[in-house]
Amino acid sequence: MIGADQEIRSFVDHVWKWITPLGLTNRTLTAIGPLWLLPLTNGKYRKMQPESAPLTVTYTAVKNTKDIMLKIAGLGPESAPLMLDSDAFSAQSLSLLCQTASKKSNLAIRNADVFTHFLEWLVEGRHLLEHANPADKACVLDAIVDWFWGCKNHDKLAKQSLRQLCVFKRVRRSEVD
Repeated sequence: MIGADQEIRSFVDHVWKWITPLGLTNRTLTAIGPLWLLPLTNGKYRKMQPESAPLTVTYTAVKNTKDIMLKIAGLGPESAPLMLDSDAFSAQSLSLLCQTASKKSNLAIRNADVFTHFLEWLVEGRHLLEHANPADKACVLDAIVDWFWGCKNHDKLAKQSLRQLCVFKRVRRSEVD
């Protein structure tokens, strides 16, 4: 990842204005794959097609989810799981990128509006979540509960991910009885 100044931000913005009408075809992706065109919320940029899986970046269109993720990431920006800076894109560019990312896993861009992707991001940032204040942990728990009850299928991955998060309170048997 590389840092960015205003000149780089302006250049990347112009590139996306040029790319969007063309679309992200296989040919275009091959050409721009090694370029640092994905702005991240930590002020850095990632290549369009990363060379390693740990550079997966996550985005969300849901304000509540984004607010939660930004709070958690703000606890340790240098070690937080990567988040796409969706505010750096025009609506058309972001839509194009997200549609393409849903079809091409080699872009390593996941949608936190999908419950399991949100959980994966939380698990990657669990070291930060452990240091969150009780109110932020409660917000995360509320989001998980809302999503969990709204989903019909709870796959094994989701259940394993939930076990790794520190947002649940221990209940002793004596408290239940």
